[in-house]
Amino acid sequence: MPSGAGMRLVSNSRWNLLAFGVSLVVNFATIPMVISAVGLTAFGISGLVLAIYAPFMLIGTVLGQAMVKELSPRLAAATADRKRATSIFSAGLFLCAAGSVLVASLMTLAAELAVQVFSAEATVSVNWRLAFFVAGLGWTAQQLVLVLQAAIAATQRYASLAIISIVAALVSAASVVAGSMWMPGYLGFLIGTSVGFAISLVLWLLLVRRELPFMFPLSAFSRQDIVTIAQFGKWQGGAHFAGAVGNQIDRYVLGILAPLSVVGQYNVAMRLQEVVHMGLLKATEVLFPHFTVTATEPLERRASFFVQASWILNVLGVCALAPLIPLAADLLTLWVNPETAQGGAQMLRTLAAAGILGCGVNVYYYFAIGTGQGARIAGLTVAHALLTILFTIVAITAFGPLAAGAGYLVANLFRLAASLWFTGQYFSGVIRLRDLLLCTVPPLAAGLLAAYVFWRTGWLSPGGWVALLADYILVACAVGLSALLATVMSQPGRLLAYNTLTALRRILSRQG
Repeated sequence: MPSGAGMRLVSNSRWNLLAFGVSLVVNFATIPMVISAVGLTAFGISGLVLAIYAPFMLIGTVLGQAMVKELSPRLAAATADRKRATSIFSAGLFLCAAGSVLVASLMTLAAELAVQVFSAEATVSVNWRLAFFVAGLGWTAQQLVLVLQAAIAATQRYASLAIISIVAALVSAASVVAGSMWMPGYLGFLIGTSVGFAISLVLWLLLVRRELPFMFPLSAFSRQDIVTIAQFGKWQGGAHFAGAVGNQIDRYVLGILAPLSVVGQYNVAMRLQEVVHMGLLKATEVLFPHFTVTATEPLERRASFFVQASWILNVLGVCALAPLIPLAADLLTLWVNPETAQGGAQMLRTLAAAGILGCGVNVYYYFAIGTGQGARIAGLTVAHALLTILFTIVAITAFGPLAAGAGYLVANLFRLAASLWFTGQYFSGVIRLRDLLLCTVPPLAAGLLAAYVFWRTGWLSPGGWVALLADYILVACAVGLSALLATVMSQPGRLLAYNTLTALRRILSRQG
């Protein structure tokens, strides 16, 4: 791991994790207040509306990834090409605005049809068209935010990203709580959510104007700019849509087969798992521009960096997610209420286990899209989505709502195996399969096993927030130690752990 690049990546990850930490605190503080104001059923209705919009997040997500990929080399100090960067940025914003307005309009018009497919309780009176219109306004602003974020990420100015992310998270949380209390019900929650995204859009626009003033006023863009973005998005767009449907399939099936209060329980469990997993992605996503910029470096150097980054991030992943398994019931009871924990605890355990397996794919995902393997990652995403949909329908139909998340767990296991295979093919002759297994299987397996032992033995029974936090730290430390011991049981594993920790210690000492 080159020291200069490593220092930059660690610094970037620190800023990302700082923003994540604030987001985590904000989520913990706001969700109980929101559910107390609107109730689980209204929370389920809002979640269902947002879940139907979720697959179309491909607009902002894919365009944002395209911006990072195309702008990173053009904004690099040594090879700056500001004119072309400006035109690509303008093209990206135009495509995002046009696509988002079109989708929001169609979704509002088709609201009744969408609800007939993903039906709710007949006893609940909901103005679905208004709900989809209000949610669509905020969703459109969210897509534009993703493109603006990408412009800053392309410059690797993660300090600025973190500061605005923190401010935006606080403003959005305040808007959601205010909307829910001003109009208790699903509509107040959606209004608060949309207002928060609108304010975030203004904040991000001000940041881009300050950090990249040469981007404004927006310039004319050419057909070639559209083609350049489309070449990246042709694979990522369809893959992201399929992946998003797979991620939301539990909500869809629960909306059809179970009361909306159960959808609310799932929303709470999924929100908690997503927030923790998002922190891990924030620590990992700084690798995307790094992999893009270093794509021409020697294969051996990139292979070594890939293995070390995978191992350390897998260890961090299990330390963050594994405590959710034994502490699920206590956490949801203290955080929201016993009603939510009654069904949500088992959902949270399943989702946390699935998230642990998902950690093994994070580094490969950013490596693949950063090195032009769009078709391969798209195929993997679509296959994962289809497996998730299939196993979710089977599991919930056969075992009921408590099986929510099981399809995601099984599909993540298949995706992990496939990503290891694809990585081995890319680094054929440079990385042995043994090395790939060492940086992935021992930490993930040890983390799952340790979490299961803590859960089944019932050693933990926190009676308050202080005790819960202490138990969370205890489990995280035990899981981290288990992951380390599982790795160093073999001589190659000891070498991997030693080299990775030595490089990380060197980077941290220089930064300090």
